Amino acid sequence: AFAAKVAVEPDFVARTAGCTPSGPADEPCFRSLASVLGRRMFRRPLATAELDAYAAGILPHDETAGDFAFAVEMLTQLLVQHPLFLYRLEKSGGDLDAYEIATRMAYLLWGSGPDDELLDIAATSELSDAGKRVAQARRMLADERAKRQWANFHAQWLGYVAAPLPDALAD
Repeated sequence: AFAAKVAVEPDFVARTAGCTPSGPADEPCFRSLASVLGRRMFRRPLATAELDAYAAGILPHDETAGDFAFAVEMLTQLLVQHPLFLYRLEKSGGDLDAYEIATRMAYLLWGSGPDDELLDIAATSELSDAGKRVAQARRMLADERAKRQWANFHAQWLGYVAAPLPDALAD
C-alpha cells in the first residue's frame, strides 16, 4: 500500500530524483531515483552493481506495464523490504566507516536515519574528525527531532509516560 501511494504521488520522481521520466523504461531517471532512495534508506550510497541489478530486474517489467509509476512502486517495495533498510547492519568489523558513524549519530540523537547533510559529510569522510562530529552533533541537537527523541527517552526511562504501542501492535 505504501509503495503504491508513493508511486502515484504527483511529482514524486521530480522532487526526489530531479528528473522527469521520458517513458516507462527511462533508465537514467530510474537510476537517479534508485540512487537517491537507496542512499537515504540504506544510509549509504548504492554500489554500481546494486543499481545495475535494480535496473535489470525492474525496467523490463516496467516497459511491459507501460508506466514509470510501476518502476517506482517496485523499487520502493524492494527497498522497504531489504535487510539493509530494516536493520542497521555494520559490516566494517572493527572501526566504523563514515556512514556507520552518521547512522549511529542520527539514531542516537534523532531516533531516525541520517539526513542528506549528514550523508553528504559522511561521503567526504570528515566524520572521522572529532571536531566535525561535534559540529554535526550540535547541529542535530538544535533540531526538533532531537528534542522529541530525548523527551521520549527520558519518559520511557523514568517511567512517567508509557511508550505508545505501534499501531500494528495496538489491535
